[in-house]
Amino acid sequence: MKNKSCPICKSSCKTFIYFLQLPYNLVSCKDCGHYYTYFEKEIDLASYYEGVDYNIKSKTNKFIDFLLDTECLLIINKINRYLPNKGYLLDFGCGKGRFLYNAIKKGWKPIGLETAISRAKYCREKYNIPVITEDYTTGKIDTNMVDAVTFIHVLEHIDRPKELLNEFVKHNLNHNGVLVIEVPNYNSLQSKIAGMHWMHLDMPRHLNHFKSERLEELIRYFNGKILKYEYFSFSNGVLGMVQAILCCFGYRKNLFSVLKYNRNRILILFLLFIFPLGIILEFFSSVFGYGGVYRIFIKKIDS
Repeated sequence: MKNKSCPICKSSCKTFIYFLQLPYNLVSCKDCGHYYTYFEKEIDLASYYEGVDYNIKSKTNKFIDFLLDTECLLIINKINRYLPNKGYLLDFGCGKGRFLYNAIKKGWKPIGLETAISRAKYCREKYNIPVITEDYTTGKIDTNMVDAVTFIHVLEHIDRPKELLNEFVKHNLNHNGVLVIEVPNYNSLQSKIAGMHWMHLDMPRHLNHFKSERLEELIRYFNGKILKYEYFSFSNGVLGMVQAILCCFGYRKNLFSVLKYNRNRILILFLLFIFPLGIILEFFSSVFGYGGVYRIFIKKIDS
């Protein structure tokens, strides 16, 4: 991986946000204002995906699973309002298949796309969901056009998000179909509190760090109508805010990962005091557009 120019406008003019003694850094594009991860030299990005956040683990957490399922169902219920006649729903970057499993409960026919073989295998074996594992570049990926597509915490990982999104929607989403995009909100309150230690900055795995205007630019690239804009997330939003508060006390670990795989009693007791504050701060910051995520519901309108 060698990312030397802006993933949105391709300009190489940049301003450094942090000066890290690492082979990568956070920069902003001087031409379009997009924030992205800049690589000083060629690196093997795949090696950074070998941590617990992206691997299959047998150990789990019922509370985290409950938050994830709640989030999934809220998103799916909103899709159902726009598309009462359910057909195929494709989850781009479906991971272990939890979102699609919840979509099945609501009457959808699932299709997954996941390039991590271990996660795709888990999705097929546990939920019996068809999963495509090839890297997407262009054209149709299945014989069926789909009625709904979800890109949930995917575009921050893509080096050419504008081109990929446009190509995928053009060839795979039906007319009047619904697209859902969710990415971390770099302009969020929790990002400002935690700075370079923000949980959702996650460099170098996250290549893009979106503000709303840059995300809307991706949508303008194809003919889409924004149906709804949201900033609140029970899982990524609230946990991101709690982790940002912990950063003020010197905490530097990924809270989501720790709670899921390496939790301990002392941390849980400490969180009992901080969690209510995190919920309150995240709720009010979301009301004013400074929540931890951007989530957009878009209808495809063919020209």
